[in-house]
Amino acid sequence: MGYTHTCSLNGSTQNPRPTGGSLRVTPHGENSRSVAVCHGRLLMMKTGGIVAFQCAVLMLVGLAGTASGAGLLVNETLANEHGSVTTTEWVELWNWPDTGGGSIDLKGYRFVDGRDTTRFDTNLTIPPGGFVVLARKPTGADSFEAYWGDSSGVWGDNPKESFPVLLAKMSLRNSSDTVTLISPDGDTSRMLWTHDGADGVSIERIRPNNDDSAGNFAYCADPSGSTPGRINSVFPVRGDLALDSLRITPADPQWGDTIRVWVYMTNVGLGAAPPADIQVYDDPDPLHSGDALGEIGAIKAFAIEEEVSTTGIILWDRASPGLHGLVARIAADGNPMNNTLNTEITVRFSQPLVIVTEFLANPTVGGPDEWVEISNRTDVPINMQGVRFGDSVATVPLPDSVGVIPPGTFWVFCENRGPFLNYYHGFHGTLLELSGWRELNNTGDRIRMIGPTGEIIDSVSFRAVYPDNRSAERVNLEPSPASSKFWKECMDPSGATPGRANSVHPIVNDLSLDSLRVDPAEPVWGEPITVQIFVTNAGFGPARGIALSLYDDLDLSAPGAMLAKIGSATVASVDEGERSDATVEWSGAPPGIHRIVAKVDTDGDSLNNSGAVTLTVRHSQPLVIISEYLANPTSQGPGEWVEITNVADFAINMRATRIGDSSGASVLPPDVSVMSPGAFWVLTESEAAFRAFYPLFTGSLVQIPGWRDLNNSGDRIRLLGAAGEIIDSLSLRTLYDGNRSAERLELSATFAGPDDWARSVDPSGATPGQPNSVNRDQTGSFEVSVSPNPIYLSAEQSAQIAYRMEIGEQLTLRIYDRAGHLVRTIADKMPAATGTTFWNGTTNAGGHVDPGAYILLARSEPRGTEQKLVIVVGP
Repeated sequence: MGYTHTCSLNGSTQNPRPTGGSLRVTPHGENSRSVAVCHGRLLMMKTGGIVAFQCAVLMLVGLAGTASGAGLLVNETLANEHGSVTTTEWVELWNWPDTGGGSIDLKGYRFVDGRDTTRFDTNLTIPPGGFVVLARKPTGADSFEAYWGDSSGVWGDNPKESFPVLLAKMSLRNSSDTVTLISPDGDTSRMLWTHDGADGVSIERIRPNNDDSAGNFAYCADPSGSTPGRINSVFPVRGDLALDSLRITPADPQWGDTIRVWVYMTNVGLGAAPPADIQVYDDPDPLHSGDALGEIGAIKAFAIEEEVSTTGIILWDRASPGLHGLVARIAADGNPMNNTLNTEITVRFSQPLVIVTEFLANPTVGGPDEWVEISNRTDVPINMQGVRFGDSVATVPLPDSVGVIPPGTFWVFCENRGPFLNYYHGFHGTLLELSGWRELNNTGDRIRMIGPTGEIIDSVSFRAVYPDNRSAERVNLEPSPASSKFWKECMDPSGATPGRANSVHPIVNDLSLDSLRVDPAEPVWGEPITVQIFVTNAGFGPARGIALSLYDDLDLSAPGAMLAKIGSATVASVDEGERSDATVEWSGAPPGIHRIVAKVDTDGDSLNNSGAVTLTVRHSQPLVIISEYLANPTSQGPGEWVEITNVADFAINMRATRIGDSSGASVLPPDVSVMSPGAFWVLTESEAAFRAFYPLFTGSLVQIPGWRDLNNSGDRIRLLGAAGEIIDSLSLRTLYDGNRSAERLELSATFAGPDDWARSVDPSGATPGQPNSVNRDQTGSFEVSVSPNPIYLSAEQSAQIAYRMEIGEQLTLRIYDRAGHLVRTIADKMPAATGTTFWNGTTNAGGHVDPGAYILLARSEPRGTEQKLVIVVGP
């Protein structure tokens, strides 16, 4: 198993040069440790049994043994030398002091690298905490001393050369190798790797009290790349609580959701970590990180044992839409380098909280050029980073410097800053010039403001523009979608009010259809659906007895062209400025994507009298089934293809349906729409190859972009609905050669098992777009009949031979004379099920037989079932 690690350096100090002989290693004190923490070994979480894999760099393979060399460990290895040099490899040994074993004499130890073994026959005392480096080339050019010493050619003449360096045989492979230290008693300490780091980056042991398994090694995190003769950079410190990761649920929240911030932490130090406080903050403007942090909440982590992980959850209500930077901090512990985590989250707009309030789409020559005003209509600041703005064709991003729009504030987006300020001399608000401004069409266009995740923040369609630099103003500044009826020509003498309150007022008798809500939000086929229609009296005076109608838009490629009425409702009374609703029940909604359209039937103004919502009804059983497939075509064949059939008695919208295998799926082309009852569709890898192989095919053929190749060794074909649900699925077990397909034995609304498929017995090898050649209801025990019998040559009659046999059997039909001589072979081990064939009294040579009695031998193989029938041939 491979694990991944990321380590963060905390600091390091150099050892003083030893005062004793050159063969004695000076131990490191506690205050001289170079400490770092690995943030992401394999961690078992206390809460819910969660397993977290957090870091990336080193992939290792586990080793069964433990490090038990009386405290002398293989502690660090450099296998990938600097540049192209091959002589600076080395391995560091360490006498771990916490074992209490005292000093260790290296005499009698063996160092093994592959076929190379180095025996140490000279006494070398290594005190507790002492280091020894085994080097391929200790001194000289391109040696250990040249890179990690003072390049004097002599090791030990400099304070930093404070530990012994010994010659050892080694030729370390970067990609995969093992080094082993064997004590005189046979105890071993090993290091094994399958991937190397960058040039000059060593592999370090993390915890000396753990074994030699994969998770106990990581790449060096020291800026120099290695730490020979020093405490490893990944060595844990005491009382070190590390923040591992932050997880946000839901992962794609929208405004109004309660957000859960999951904080994962681990005691990566030595010994138990004391209780700690963890705070989580919201940075509403990550572009200016840390300027205005607001605390979301806090949790307390109680004492955590070594290498134990835990999880805390903080609830976050009323997170404003837009981009947020989340910051988690541990108040204080032994290592501040792993006490902070940052992540970003984008909260989607679920309704128009920042709205378009005014626009000028038709400026005169010499005027202010085009501009659009927006306003934050909430009581919270909203981060506008990542927002895009444009027309019906395309959008452009807001400037990178854009930040938070405060509550109630107006911003103006302009085409050109200079002409705008020259025309509106008294403007003192926020003005943003957008690069790549999308010019608004005077004949009608759509102004769109798109959120960071692609959601529509607000959208305005207009049909007419006003002359003489006069703007269009929004009548109602409530945070809701604004239809065309919500817009009026500016009444201000200046012609516009950018950065100021609008000049227009509501009109008389204007009932507006606001929105639709569907319950359940994700229905399945067969489940009743309730559609709630919300309307507002946006004009003057009350509205009474307003009729509403609800429709299913049958053709999503041409919205509004084919509306099928679902039902109707009546709103009894709505006072001025008040909101009301009505509900329509919808039973029998077919699976697939639907565009539900609601309309106000009678009203003084029709411009705001309609609304629509898209609804996906999930498949609850296989109504569209996989009925045939060809998974093993020849190189000159039709390519892979899958046939699907609608077995329901109603049409099903197939938009956004996907077809694929066990590893992935590809969406059907966007022009695919409704599948009629009983229809066959063939989904193909290549339309050209398919039509070339089946020139008589006239059915519905759909080429799938990004076709998922079906494995001949076994695979799964999956048909997925628009909501990701499985419509139908089957596992491939048997593939047929010779471009012969597998056919479903029974076309029913159930999942088909392995025994529900058989090889096509059609002479062409397959029946794409047609009823299958095999059918469970038409097959059974082996039966053969002949009619008429006798036949007369003078009347040019033929005997019709009808047969019925088990699925998977092969048919042999031969005609013999009474002497037992073969006269005619009609079928020879032909795949068959149920069908008919004919004999007109001819021989294999093409001539006619003499009048008389002949024997029909019928055999079903491999079962070996036989039947013999007499066929009489008359003159």
